[in-house]
Amino acid sequence: MARLCGRSQPTVWKWLQSSKRLPPDYVLKVEAATGISRHLLRPDIYPTGHEIEPRQGVVVCDPAAISQSVDTRWRALLMAAKAVIAAPSVAPFLRIAPYRPLVEAVEAIETEVGR
Repeated sequence: MARLCGRSQPTVWKWLQSSKRLPPDYVLKVEAATGISRHLLRPDIYPTGHEIEPRQGVVVCDPAAISQSVDTRWRALLMAAKAVIAAPSVAPFLRIAPYRPLVEAVEAIETEVGR
């Protein structure tokens, strides 16, 4: 959503925390990109009489692109998790039993991503 609106992720998070509604300036842009009607996005501004016909092909589902995107995200998550685990301030806690599943999960992700 942040990328779609041309805003930062923290900005979108603030929208969700404060008003829980999409600001009016972005409603038409989101509607055009996703096909979700402006009425569903902001019924307080756009009553039911402003419905538009859903457009076909608004969202492109390219399995190869999705797979590559997911793979890239998993690799980024793995790198971040490994950095946290390797941090000197965190390492002693990872030897404690409740935290061991975290280390095992990171190792499992590393194995899966490495395939």
